[in-house]
Amino acid sequence: MGYTHFSGVDATLLKLAGAAVTATAGEVNLNDDLPASFSFTPAAGAANISLVTIQATDAAGAAMARACIFLCYLCDAATGIGLTGTTASGAVTASSGNGTDFGAITAKKAFIAQTKADGTFILSITDTAKTAFYVCAVPLHGGAPSVSAALTVGNYG
Repeated sequence: MGYTHFSGVDATLLKLAGAAVTATAGEVNLNDDLPASFSFTPAAGAANISLVTIQATDAAGAAMARACIFLCYLCDAATGIGLTGTTASGAVTASSGNGTDFGAITAKKAFIAQTKADGTFILSITDTAKTAFYVCAVPLHGGAPSVSAALTVGNYG
């Protein structure tokens, strides 16, 4: 990396909060206003239904107030690695009026989704076995999966 000139000051290393910044200005601007991760809030719905609110968050952890497209999938591992081996007994989709499901990649396990304009998406999982799925979300522009805590029996109606 070369020298950068700021009002008469040559800098060879830029640090923010003690960490070296390696991104170029173009890279920083490119990633501005993109979701960096997702938070999850599960709640019991009607009989055998879990409603998981997924909130897109920016790199600072602030809730985003815009529509975001992401990959949503169910997993058996807290690491978010792989698809679940269990298929829910019923639908796994957007709760009516609470985001958009663009279609399954793997039925009842993985799909592309879009949040509402406020950055939220409510995932509805119908499962009579009340499986302890981990809900995972990955921004379509890339990044590590955000992984919920395992759903519990109490997260289902």
